[in-house]
Amino acid sequence: MTDWRRVIFSDKSRFSLSADDHRTRVWRRTGQRSDPAFIVERHTAISQGVTVWGAITWDTRSSLVVLQGTLTARRYVDDILTPIVLPMLSSRPGAIYQQDNARPHTARLSQQCLQGYEVLPWPARSPDLSPIEHVWTRWKGNCSRPEIQEN
Repeated sequence: MTDWRRVIFSDKSRFSLSADDHRTRVWRRTGQRSDPAFIVERHTAISQGVTVWGAITWDTRSSLVVLQGTLTARRYVDDILTPIVLPMLSSRPGAIYQQDNARPHTARLSQQCLQGYEVLPWPARSPDLSPIEHVWTRWKGNCSRPEIQEN
């Protein structure tokens, strides 16, 4: 059994800077695609936002990394693993690193960078299993709340 206090949980998340990010999801049965009841207005403009990466353990956290553009394996190694994750792993004997199965994480370059460190196997498409998701959810809730000014 894994001692969860040894795990460094990591992930990235996008924070929308507007209240409505214009995303609409529709579930429908086969054959209903052309039904007028399921035709909705689409917003094609991308809302303003910021994507950040972070990591947490049971007793500490990393600094946030603001991600500009697409995260590639090279950028993951240069901007996240080398300056942040490797020092965290080195300073915590027996630490286990958790990352999801995004392409930059599974790329050979990233795997080579993490050689010699324990990486927690992670099921595909399972971000909700990571405790850091609760951090993102809480922060997003705080960001979307209007600021009330005292008189």
